[in-house]
Amino acid sequence: MTAAFAEERFTGSQTQHVNPNNYSNTSTTSLSAAQIQKGPSGSPKQTLNVKTTSATFQSHTARSVQREEMAVAVINALLDAYPKGIRVDSEGGRLPLHTACAGRATPRVITTLITAYSAAARHRNKDGFLPLHLVAHWGISHPSVVILILKAYPDATLGRNRWERTPLEEALCMAGENGRPHQAALVRALRKHPSYWTRSIETCQLSPAEHQYSNPGATTPSPASARRNVVDVDDIADYSSDEDEQPQKLSKPVVVRKSRSTSNGHTQQVHSPASSTDVSSPRRSVTSPNANLSALIYSKSWPGVMQRIASHPGEVSEVLQVRTRGGFVAGSGFYPLHYALERCPPVKVIEALVKNFPRALTSKLMPGANLPLHLACTWEAPDDVISLLVEYDPQTTKGIDELGNVPLHCACFSGASSAVMSALVRANPKSVLTRNNQGSLPEDICKRIRHENRKEVLSILSARKDMLMAKRSSKSSGSLGAIAMHAMELNEREGPPTPKAGKASRRTPQRSPETEKSEDGIEVAFDEEGKEEMMWV
Repeated sequence: MTAAFAEERFTGSQTQHVNPNNYSNTSTTSLSAAQIQKGPSGSPKQTLNVKTTSATFQSHTARSVQREEMAVAVINALLDAYPKGIRVDSEGGRLPLHTACAGRATPRVITTLITAYSAAARHRNKDGFLPLHLVAHWGISHPSVVILILKAYPDATLGRNRWERTPLEEALCMAGENGRPHQAALVRALRKHPSYWTRSIETCQLSPAEHQYSNPGATTPSPASARRNVVDVDDIADYSSDEDEQPQKLSKPVVVRKSRSTSNGHTQQVHSPASSTDVSSPRRSVTSPNANLSALIYSKSWPGVMQRIASHPGEVSEVLQVRTRGGFVAGSGFYPLHYALERCPPVKVIEALVKNFPRALTSKLMPGANLPLHLACTWEAPDDVISLLVEYDPQTTKGIDELGNVPLHCACFSGASSAVMSALVRANPKSVLTRNNQGSLPEDICKRIRHENRKEVLSILSARKDMLMAKRSSKSSGSLGAIAMHAMELNEREGPPTPKAGKASRRTPQRSPETEKSEDGIEVAFDEEGKEEMMWV
């Protein structure tokens, strides 16, 4: 998948187009009686409204592939002309790989640069940024990009830049869990242990797209060529497809993939029922009447979830040891309420979960210290669900996670609707002035990520911010700053006080009744006994 198409798929800007020569195979063709006319031969002639303002999906993809091939050809020509150029750093200590990562280059470009000089993945610029830091900071054009860099230097996930941030912390500070294209896959890859990228390829699964970028000439990956290819981000559970997964029917069995070696040395995939003790795949077969609550939540079988809560209410208060949607295994404080909020549940399910175990609303998922409201704002829960959580406990809008984010920060990362923003701001108006550990206000996040509704959200945040600042200025009349201003005015109007001789120099100079009445809190300061020049403070 090219970077341009990935952008269109993420934003939803790619429109359906009709090919006049083959309109019968398109889903946008709609005919009416007025559009059907008789042709010269008596056959029906169909008049179509064909969009000609932009290219079709096929031509757009073809042009993107062509540009990518031309970019690789130019890089190879430059390497042939000056082979040492791949090792020369520019101003700031940037190698060509650093520049490519900062520019969100395609996987084939990254593969070409790493093949020419694999040690570039270990090189730091003057700010201490590894190429993996730049990938985390600017984003990726395809999930294979981060995989290629991690395969070249697995320990890069532990490196820290000039600001003592790891690549994972850099990615979360810039765009949260899912604030830009392929951000969720990037974060899941950065959360994996470095040893994951050095293990044998037989234990991993290759996706067709990754195999295509690693070995464009091959059609199917063989065991010999698979060792040179990249591995799947999540070979245990496909969480990238889980984001768009629809609720599965109870008649469909749930399986996990395992691999075994055959007599000819090839690996063969074997399907076996999921184990209830496997934390990577929390679902057991939902066809079984003993399917637990976590399995039903994972499969988004919300009617089954409601029935399970009614029949086994004790499971609502059980701590789950499963893999979260962020790609890590929950340590503590992870209840079915947290698990359901990661998968856009209906409001009735959340009502049932909260009613049976209200304490889960204030339980923080570790690691991460995320409240259920954080998860709902991060993974784009329905508006009525977020409003319900705020209504149950408005104090949760003040909760702070390990990165210093309040739920309003998480909503700005994920591009929540203006209704969600308004509900969060009404419950905690001061959250618009709250900065996270990176120093970003919610307003700064909206300006940086640039979601489609950013203008509406920015207007809501700016209006509340101006209101708070105006209220603060109106309440500052009794503050120390206001008293100091009054003292300065008194010095300019009446001049400095003059002390009397002897013991009277320690006393406050006499003022007129009007002055004493209007200037409460203002005294006279004597630095030294008998000092002639004094002033009101």
